[in-house]
Amino acid sequence: MIWTNLITVSGKITLPPVTIAPPTPTHGYFAAAEGLMRGVVVLAASHPVPSTALTFVAAHVLECLLKAILSKRGMSEKDLKDKVRRHNLARLWQDAAAGGPPFTTAIPAWVDRLNGLHDRPFFLRYPTTVHGLVLPATPSMVEELAALLPQVREEVLR
Repeated sequence: MIWTNLITVSGKITLPPVTIAPPTPTHGYFAAAEGLMRGVVVLAASHPVPSTALTFVAAHVLECLLKAILSKRGMSEKDLKDKVRRHNLARLWQDAAAGGPPFTTAIPAWVDRLNGLHDRPFFLRYPTTVHGLVLPATPSMVEELAALLPQVREEVLR
């Protein structure tokens, strides 16, 4: 049997207190968008693509991205949730475009189509008065939404 000498060392290290920044609407909206974008990617890669579910989640991702950037630029929660903006993707897009990139003044066709489904009367959520839905083209919607995410992240997290 071989014995080795054990050396015991002790010391004291003092670390600064751990702090967590308080939550903000900006970061909350962005966190929701980023988390749900993973779902968009998974749904888009499914065969067959569950188009209605994908469109529903994509619309919510876009709403959260728009509200994150508008919140970062100083828009109040009250204004973000007023009757004019609440789920109106076109209006939120216009407001975001007024502040400059990454949003353009021309509303993309996929955003306009999403708005018609996502805003009142909420056809995507409650298709009680329609026989069918015309959804945005999946590839361009997913591609453009995915391209917006890092651009919004850059502005929101600085």
